[in-house]
Amino acid sequence: MNKLLLLSASLHQDVGLKRLNQVRQLLNENSDLSLYEIFQKMDNDSQNRFKNYSRESVSSATSSAEKILTTSISNNIKIITTMINYPIVYAKGNISLLNAKTKVGIVGTRKPFDYIADLTMLVAEEISSLNIPIVSGLATGSDTAAHRGGLAEKGSTIAVLPSGILSIYPYENMKLADMIAERGLLLSLFPPDFTIQKYSAVLRNSLLADISNVLILSQSTLTGGSCHAVNRFIKYKKPLYSFPFYETHYELNKKIANTTSFPENQKYLFL
Repeated sequence: MNKLLLLSASLHQDVGLKRLNQVRQLLNENSDLSLYEIFQKMDNDSQNRFKNYSRESVSSATSSAEKILTTSISNNIKIITTMINYPIVYAKGNISLLNAKTKVGIVGTRKPFDYIADLTMLVAEEISSLNIPIVSGLATGSDTAAHRGGLAEKGSTIAVLPSGILSIYPYENMKLADMIAERGLLLSLFPPDFTIQKYSAVLRNSLLADISNVLILSQSTLTGGSCHAVNRFIKYKKPLYSFPFYETHYELNKKIANTTSFPENQKYLFL
C-alpha cells in the first residue's frame, strides 16, 4: 500500500470516508497507478463521478501529505491503513491493543453526577484488571473517569480523539493523553495538527463504537454525543449496557433499559 498516495487522497477536497475506501481498494488492485490516474478511473465510473480534481490539486494534496508524514514520523505517530472502513487512522502508543479480543467502550456525559463518575471509574478499573482495554473519547467527565479507571492497576485504555494527536482536546486532558500514549493508545482519524470540529466528534464516536466489542453508557440525554455510539451499537446489534439512571432528563439510559425500543433478538443488559 502506497501510504503517501492514500494520505494525499484523504486530504483532497470532496474525498470523504466512502471515496477514500474506494481509493484504497483501487490502490490495492492497481499499485502502479498515480493518484491522478485513480481519480480519473473513479471519474469514469458514473457511480463515483466527481470533477473537483486536477493535476494541480493532486500536487497540492501530495505536498501536504508529505508534511504530515514528516510530522508523524518525528512525533512517533503511526499511520494505519488496514482498518476496516477507516483507510487512514493515526495512532500513538501500543497499537497491539487493537488486536485485543475484547475491547469495552465507555461513553457518557461531560458532566456526570459525582457518584456516576465514581462508578464509571470503578467499572473501568474492574474491566481493565481482566486485561481488557477500555475505549473512550478523552472528553471531560465520563470519558475521563473511564480512562483513569482503565489506567489503574497497570491496565490499559484507548482514547479515540475528535482532534489530531498533537492538538489534544480538551486541553485540560493533555497530561492524561500523555499517560495514555505511554501506557495505552491514542487514535485519531485526523492529521496530527487538526483542531476539533463539530463533525469530527461524530466521526470520533463512530470509530470508538466500531473498535469496541461492548459498549457501556454511564449517563446521557437523548441528544448527547453518546447517542452516535449507542445508535451504532443498536444498528449492528452489539452488546450494549447502561448504568441504572432514572432522572427524567437522562432518557438515553431509560431507552437502553426499555428493551422494547430495540430490534428483536438483540440483548441489552441494564447494569
